[in-house]
Amino acid sequence: MRTTASALRLMLALVTACTTTALASRASAQVFSEDWESGSGKWYAIDGKPIVVQSDTGGVCSSNYQRETILYSAGRLFTTASFPVTGSGTYCITSWVRGSTGTKPFVGIRLSDAAGARGAEHWLIGFPGFGDGYGGTVTSVTSDGAWHWYSKQFTVEASATYLVVEDELWNGGTAGTGDFDDIRVYAGTCPSGPLGAPHLTCSGSTPICTTSACVQCLADGDCGGATPRCNTTTHACVGCLGAADCSGTTPVCSGGTCAKCGSDSDCGGATPACEASGACGQCSATNKTKCTGATAVCDTPTGSCVGCEANTDCAGSTPVCNTTAHTCRACASNSDCGGTTPVCATSGSRAGRCVACASNSDCSGSKPICDTPTNTCVACESKTDCSGATPACDTTTHSCVACTDATSCSGTTPVCGLPAETCAGCSSDYVATSPPSGACPTAAAPACQPTGGALSGSCTQCSATNGSVCATDPAHPLCQVSKAACGCAADGDCAKGKYCDTAAGTAGACVTGCRGTGVANCAAGQYCDGAGDAGVGTCKAEPCLTNTDCTAASKVCNTTGEPHGCVACLADTDCTGGLVCDTATHACVTCAPGKAGACTSSPLGTKCLSTDTCGCATGSDCPSGSRCNATTNTCVASADAGTDSGTDSGTDSGSEAGSDTGTETGSDVGSDSGGDAGIDTGPRDSGGADAISTDTAVDDDAGSGDGGTASGGGCNCTTAGNSPVSNGGLAATFAGLALAALATRRRRR
Repeated sequence: MRTTASALRLMLALVTACTTTALASRASAQVFSEDWESGSGKWYAIDGKPIVVQSDTGGVCSSNYQRETILYSAGRLFTTASFPVTGSGTYCITSWVRGSTGTKPFVGIRLSDAAGARGAEHWLIGFPGFGDGYGGTVTSVTSDGAWHWYSKQFTVEASATYLVVEDELWNGGTAGTGDFDDIRVYAGTCPSGPLGAPHLTCSGSTPICTTSACVQCLADGDCGGATPRCNTTTHACVGCLGAADCSGTTPVCSGGTCAKCGSDSDCGGATPACEASGACGQCSATNKTKCTGATAVCDTPTGSCVGCEANTDCAGSTPVCNTTAHTCRACASNSDCGGTTPVCATSGSRAGRCVACASNSDCSGSKPICDTPTNTCVACESKTDCSGATPACDTTTHSCVACTDATSCSGTTPVCGLPAETCAGCSSDYVATSPPSGACPTAAAPACQPTGGALSGSCTQCSATNGSVCATDPAHPLCQVSKAACGCAADGDCAKGKYCDTAAGTAGACVTGCRGTGVANCAAGQYCDGAGDAGVGTCKAEPCLTNTDCTAASKVCNTTGEPHGCVACLADTDCTGGLVCDTATHACVTCAPGKAGACTSSPLGTKCLSTDTCGCATGSDCPSGSRCNATTNTCVASADAGTDSGTDSGTDSGSEAGSDTGTETGSDVGSDSGGDAGIDTGPRDSGGADAISTDTAVDDDAGSGDGGTASGGGCNCTTAGNSPVSNGGLAATFAGLALAALATRRRRR
């Protein structure tokens, strides 16, 4: 090492300059370095033998390095202190190495702890092909007696927390020397080139060393006087590196020397103009690019941008130029103003400005109104200032126009054409977003009436091609094209529960209610109640829709008519007990029109009467041995042989659906002058036949009267003993009555 003061200065320059700027920029943070300039105090030898630190003989600028001559294995020299690392982190180790021919120097690391204990070993720089313990091989060392710089990137184990550095001259090679210098470890990727001692000798005018040459400087600190800057490309001290190093009348850096400017191209930045003095200034008579904003005027004597040189350079709220300070100020009176802005505004937001007017008295002609916000004379401020063919005021231009929007237009010219601002006919339907020119202006009247018609050019509620408004209006769902309005023409145009009132509004309207019979205009499950053929009714819920809506007494839902209703039957299958369905009354009965089968064996008669009961109309409807009582329409026993000129008059006062009073006259073979009077009292069943009737015969002959009780026409009959007789025994009853009548006549004789 050099021991003189100059040598120390050179060494400091080498350490600071060569390691930070000379060869390559650092790619990552340095976490360990050793240059041996402070000796070997940070290392120890595991075999206890000396650690040799030396410099090359005759090297005035040479730095220290560590030399190994002891052949060893598994590492001889180790750093005393460990340094922390991050598990699984990427690191790089670099070193200058010089090995004599045949030797095998190695540099590596070991895992450690905070105390510096040695752990797993990884050789990273050494003999070609040697494993690095991470699955790869070491960076190969060339042992040829010359210094070489090597680097090796590696990733530590996930468990790694600390490392120590080691080196050795491996005993697998020949005896000789192995030199190590500037060993460094970086966190991250390896640098692109060597940093550190170049091992060169420098002095005189080139006292600073790089990796391959002695130079004048590495940084500005190596220079001074008239050449204070270091050109880091040529490593020479110069007067300047750029315009920033020059000023005054020599603002241009040319060939490392400050000089005068020759043209604007020599200047730039904040001083782009070349002045006659050779200095670069803010502006000149030919370059005023920097004069903008509040300093828009060039004061050429000083080459600086100023606010003004005359009133013409001023405007706005500061229209007057203070030629001493070169600044614009506010006006104080009308004398400071003139031309098209003769008035000094002394109040309001524009106070201090020279303006066209302050009130209407300052305006005249076609622009008689003073727009006080802008202090300018205009034609109008609102539509009250306009009239005639131009009744609207364009408040942007303050001019009277035919229209400013569609509100000023109507009829067959509903569109305000912009920017012409005149009313015109429409050319297309309304469009909500980005409407084309000529489109109808409002969604309420979106339909443009086609050319050729009376409404041509008008915007209406609807048209033959646009019923969009109608489609969303339940009360007016149909476009009445002839009226250009939404409405309806017939009930079918309306929703369920509504009918079309053609007299409502312009084109008819759908209103709540229904017309006609049945379910016209009513929703499913409803019928129109109270409408009749022409009136208006109300949609009501059907009494029933299915049989489940009915009760046991009337268990079947009749859906054939309106409203629906629960009835006893619709078909014979709905009846029980041998009854059939009267499809006119929907009641289960003994018989019905076309269903007289139950009467074929009935003693009351084989004909089905209108009361849905069995009976007779003529004697042909009665079984043999009986005749048809035309009053009761039931078959009764025929008279016996002989002539009966008496009159049987029967009065039926029984409780039944109707009143039955009849006179029966029969002729018996024989002569009976006696009179029999019978009174029939008893209830009738709901079918219209007598339930029980009591006949009392009164005989005014000399003989005693005959009396008996018989049941008539119902389900049971009662004889004199009041014993019920079923329909099946009616024939026997008739036979008994016939015998009794015969006996009576014989007594009369």
